[in-house]
Parts: sequence; structure tokens; C-alpha cells
Amino acid sequence: MTALALAVNIDLANPLDLVEQIVAANDWAFDRRTDEEMAVEVPGRWCDFSLYFSWREDVGAMHFTCAFDMRIPDAKRAQINELLVLINEKMWLGHFGLWTEEGVPMFRHSMLLRGFHQASIEELEDLVDIALSECERFYPAFQFVVWGGKSPMTRPLKPNTRRAPASATSSTVRCWPGSKRTAVPAAMLSRMPMAALRPNTSAVLTSKKW
Repeated sequence: MTALALAVNIDLANPLDLVEQIVAANDWAFDRRTDEEMAVEVPGRWCDFSLYFSWREDVGAMHFTCAFDMRIPDAKRAQINELLVLINEKMWLGHFGLWTEEGVPMFRHSMLLRGFHQASIEELEDLVDIALSECERFYPAFQFVVWGGKSPMTRPLKPNTRRAPASATSSTVRCWPGSKRTAVPAAMLSRMPMAALRPNTSAVLTSKKW
């Protein structure tokens, strides 16, 4: 596809700066090792969820995942793949997949921002809320298959059944003068998918941006 040439160059604002405001407003633990990556831990109803944000300015896209605190045994991966097909048939935004290296199920979505100056804070709040809500909604289905020993077809998924996440994002419209970084579990960022592909630089959590 031929890209349209514009006379005015638009510099895309880094959406992770807005994500950091949302995370700080909700008092979630996080690690922003670089300007392009952020890992967040969010407590949920069924388990803690690991959020990972990755920004690529060269393509104007932000990749986002929300991973369960769950590992799928190798013997159950075939059944989980069947379950993922059933779940994704009912998804309107994003999709669920399995991080094959670690056996971790997760919600995934990418936002294309080329042509916009920046993402809005409302868009990012909605993205996080939807991810947490869908993860809470389908977590019991994964437990049912992995630990209950049942077939994914045994218990039909109800597409209109949703559970409100225990920790919905708080709306924020103010600018934070500085970062509210807090201590996070060791190697939290290195456990996120795609993070292993980045340079493994050391990080020190401070109260200021770097």
C-alpha cells in the first residue's frame, strides 16, 4: 500500500507517558526501564495480572499484553489451544494467546497511532479496563480445563457474561509532575513477552524520569 506523503511531519507523543499517569493514579507497582517499555503488576479477583506495554515510534504502534499468573502444563496445551479458539470467537477487541516459551495465557492487543499526535488517556484507560475485565471473565474457564480436567467443549462459554474487574482503572485528567515508581517484584520486566528481545540493561527505580 502506498503511503500518502504529508508536507507536515507529526511527532508522535509516547503513549507510555500517559500509561504511567494511569498506573500512578491507581497506585500499581510498575517498572519503566526504558522510554519504550513498561511492566505493571495489577491485583485481580482471581490472581495478579502482569501488564506489559511496548512502544515503537518507527511504526507508530503500541503493543500491550495482560498475562495471567498461571502456567499451562505441556500436557494441557492442546486443550488450552482449543479453549483459545472458543474464547477468541467471542472477542470484539484484542485476542487471547499462549506465550509458548513460558506457557502463560494472556490478552494481547496493538494500537496503531500513525496519523494521530497521541493516544488519549481515555483510550488507554479503556484498553486496560477491557483487558482486565476479559481476563477476569475467562480465568475460570482456564482453571476449569487445566485443573478441573474437563474438555473446553464441556462448559460452553457465555459471550455476554462479564465480571467487573476488582481493580478498575481510576479516571485521571491531571498531569503528574513526576513519576511515582515503586518497588516491583524482581525481574518483573524480564518475565514479560518480547522483553527478552531487548537489551538487558540494569535499572534502578527512582522518583524521577530518566
